Amino acid sequence: MSFEIFLGIDQAEAAAEKGHSRPLPTAAIYKSGSHWILESDLSISGLNKRNIESLIKDLNPQHKLSSTIILLDSVLGLPKGVFPKNKNIFELMQRAHRFSDDGRKLGPKTAHAFFAQFLEKTSDPHPRRECERIASASSIFQTPSAPKNISTGTFRSWTELGSSKEKWFSLWPMDDLHHQRLHLHGPWIFEAHPDLLWKKIIKSNSRDTESLKNFLAAQKFVKLHPSVLRSPHNLNFCDAIILAYSGLLFHKRKRLFRTPKVPSLKKEGWILGL
Repeated sequence: MSFEIFLGIDQAEAAAEKGHSRPLPTAAIYKSGSHWILESDLSISGLNKRNIESLIKDLNPQHKLSSTIILLDSVLGLPKGVFPKNKNIFELMQRAHRFSDDGRKLGPKTAHAFFAQFLEKTSDPHPRRECERIASASSIFQTPSAPKNISTGTFRSWTELGSSKEKWFSLWPMDDLHHQRLHLHGPWIFEAHPDLLWKKIIKSNSRDTESLKNFLAAQKFVKLHPSVLRSPHNLNFCDAIILAYSGLLFHKRKRLFRTPKVPSLKKEGWILGL
């Protein structure tokens, strides 16, 4: 498949005060003639079709939604033991969009209340997906006060992706590559964890901005937009850069759609690069 734009979207800033959403730090790699350009210091107000299309048009009006890959810092699945029967992940995202807790639509407490409903028939308070066990990643069901609370950003991404009546995107590996190519003309969205990709791609066990700058200066795949020079001052934009760059790199290595041989991928999903 031919792709011309790779978006890295970080979910660190899930919600601001008074329940209002913060813009999501974004980086993009896009085709310009025979070259790839890496641009950072971008943002979108939310994960919906209109915002993604608007960003693509601003970057290069010739590119289309169907030629776009999105690497999203968000959990995109549930453990098979708690996944509701006869439901798919998009239906759960639509449920998240309708959900509120004491009138609150966003925030750690609302996110925790939403995901807690899936634990009603299990004795395990923190079930994990197979990919999370392999990656030693945190459970989405941890309490809001946990040191690394991933449920808040995930809940926001679910509510925004589930805000549309019709599904306008494909999720890997839940959706079949060939079927979606025939029936849907939206982007592909991949779950990707910046912490893992810092280690895999940058060879850094921490979010070391100097390592990122040295890596970008040495690589030959993309030309750097002047905005990239500003990004190391903000770790969230650094994460977005890692996400976008990893998307292009895995695509060039023909590893983007490589499906692991594990059960329940359609429910649990997978972490790119694992």
